[in-house]
Amino acid sequence: MHAVTCLPAVTGAWQYEGGGALWSNRAGYHWNKTMIEGLDVVDRSTREIDMCLIGAALEGDAEALKGGRRLPRC
Repeated sequence: MHAVTCLPAVTGAWQYEGGGALWSNRAGYHWNKTMIEGLDVVDRSTREIDMCLIGAALEGDAEALKGGRRLPRC
């Protein structure tokens, strides 16, 4: 599988639309990542902040905070 996905890189076909380049081949592997990622113990009430928006979140931007309260400053 891995050798076949390398063919577009070797032949140069990745340059052309439909040339065989893949974004990912992870869908071919059906792994149960529950234990690895702790999916069974995730606290859904914990807010996630996009690290690209951390500056805006620290400044209190409502969109960056996703409706939550302002982050404390250190």
